Amino acid sequence: MLQRLRAIEVAVALCGLALIGVAAVNLGMGRDEAPAATSSDAPAMAQSGAVAVAIADFAFDARDLTVTAGSTVTWTNQDSAPHSVVSRGVDDLSSESLATGDAYEHTFDQPGAFDYICGIHNSMKGTVTVVAP
Repeated sequence: MLQRLRAIEVAVALCGLALIGVAAVNLGMGRDEAPAATSSDAPAMAQSGAVAVAIADFAFDARDLTVTAGSTVTWTNQDSAPHSVVSRGVDDLSSESLATGDAYEHTFDQPGAFDYICGIHNSMKGTVTVVAP
């Protein structure tokens, strides 16, 4: 009888732990998770064709972007402050100052990693990783 009672207690405890685990997954707990995912926060799946990056709230919404060679990335300033897109270390990316609503586009033909910043606000950073098609 004592063994049976002990088995029931163990089963109830395991069910409780299982329910807590299900609740944690449904609430988004139990996994490393960044705030609201954007296209740059998603797993590194290469996008191709035309890819849009919004500039808003003093940030590039696609901070880490992976595209296939031949893709064109367009940055559009949706902030009230001016911004720019300037590569760090290479001269491939170099926009003028972008006022609200202005856009800058660049076609990435060669694979590689291209780090860039806002030339006006150096704390704004991003990377475009270009992979072979």
